[in-house]
Amino acid sequence: MSDADPVSPLVTRANYALVQVRGRRFPGMVIPGDSLRQLEELVDELKACVDKCSENVNDVVLEISDYVGSLVCSYESMMKEVNVELPYFRE
Repeated sequence: MSDADPVSPLVTRANYALVQVRGRRFPGMVIPGDSLRQLEELVDELKACVDKCSENVNDVVLEISDYVGSLVCSYESMMKEVNVELPYFRE
């Protein structure tokens, strides 16, 4: 990474990219704006369900869990691909 480039791409997979930001120990994952908005909408839906004590709270929680789990899986897979240790321990 040169001084002019504060971010260096390490690997790109589907809609996500693993990047190394200058000054940070561990790489981060770039999430496209539409994917981020989708996650926000799911959280908003969960909030509305909780506010109303809706019966479909479990469905929304499972959807959020699956979505965030897929993000984490992509991150871990890309980290492994570039031989970088995870910034956390997996049990």
